[in-house]
Amino acid sequence: MARRAFHATSRLEHILMAAHSKCSTLPSPASRSILSTASPAYTSWGDQAILRWGGSSQNRHLGVFGAFLAVPGQRLNSAPYFFDTGVVAYGPMPRRPRDFAAMGIAYASYTALLTTAERAHAPPGLSIEQRNFESTIELTYGCAIKAGLVLQPSFQYIIHPKGATALPNATAIGINLAINF
Repeated sequence: MARRAFHATSRLEHILMAAHSKCSTLPSPASRSILSTASPAYTSWGDQAILRWGGSSQNRHLGVFGAFLAVPGQRLNSAPYFFDTGVVAYGPMPRRPRDFAAMGIAYASYTALLTTAERAHAPPGLSIEQRNFESTIELTYGCAIKAGLVLQPSFQYIIHPKGATALPNATAIGINLAINF
């Protein structure tokens, strides 16, 4: 009988942070001229293995991941804040060490300036709802068919599609085919 080897890890895997300012030129709707802007952006993302099992050559483990993006120039960005986080099990079954199963959640906020702009350009009498956030919960399983070929079905539950509370929450079912060569 094979002995299962579980152990936790405290070694940080991949943690990245960045901040930058992007200069761009955009048409200014008020003056019909070109507006030059500087928009700072802040990003942080990472992943960490928290529990390993099986032989070290199989790289089977449970990991956590997360990302945060902020582009607070709300005049230029309709969703100034975004984050996602989740867990992923690599090699969840001994006979399928290259498969993975994951669950994640994503959140994006909407700026009030988006609604203001939509209302300004809407036909008279058309009601435009204030957008606040959109969130998605996703479950997925990646089935490694062979090296470089993964079939990945997914299920998503979307809360406030397009940031609108007037729209019903939605379910999305999809499948990805990833080819790496």
